[in-house]
Parts: sequence; structure tokens; C-alpha cells
Amino acid sequence: MDEILRIAFYAVIVGVTAVSIKKISPQLALAMSIVTLLCIAFYIFPLVAGIKDFLGSIIIGTGMDGAIFTPIFKICLISVIAKISSDVCRDAGENALSSHIEIAGAVICIVISLPLFERVLSLIASIV
Repeated sequence: MDEILRIAFYAVIVGVTAVSIKKISPQLALAMSIVTLLCIAFYIFPLVAGIKDFLGSIIIGTGMDGAIFTPIFKICLISVIAKISSDVCRDAGENALSSHIEIAGAVICIVISLPLFERVLSLIASIV
């Protein structure tokens, strides 16, 4: 809870400042947004690593196959990265590039999820 409050407070301050600076220097406002994005990303990186470690301990503790959790974790991360990248491009006025990033992220997620679909279909086939 404390983390999101810190991030939101920081982002709101930078956002309000960027909006006021945007009239004078749009490039500086965009740079401020990108630097803020990088600061937030570096702040939450240890949290993401903690999630990965937690999922790894669950996989080891339960004896489940890591081939199930790994693609799901990758898909979540790819979705977040694509969303953030798309928003930055949209803020910079590059709407077409933003749309292409969203499409690329979706396609990559589908490709990563194909082995999961294959496992589900083989499980269904073994039951039937």
C-alpha cells in the first residue's frame, strides 16, 4: 500500500509539473515523463523479482511443472512493458507507433501462450 502511494504521489507531482512545462517546452515535459517512468520501473523492479522468487518456491514446493507458470509470468510482464511503451509513444504524439507496440505485445503474448494451449488440449484429449 505504501509503495503505490509513493509512486502515485511522485507521478502526480511530475505530471502536474510536466503539464505546466509542456506549453513552454514539450520536449522537456516528455523527458520528465520518461525519466519518471524509468524511476518508477527501477523502484518496482525488486518487487517483480520477489514475485518471480515466490512463484519459483511454489513450483518447487508443490512439484508442479514450471512450464505452466513461466509463460504466464512472461505474458504479464510483456503486457505491462507494451502498455507503458505504448503510452509513452502516445504521449509523444506517435499514435501509429503506439498502436504497433500494442499489436506486437499481443502477438508476442499469443506466441508465448501457445505451449499452454497445447498442454490444455493434450490434457483434454487424455481425459476423453
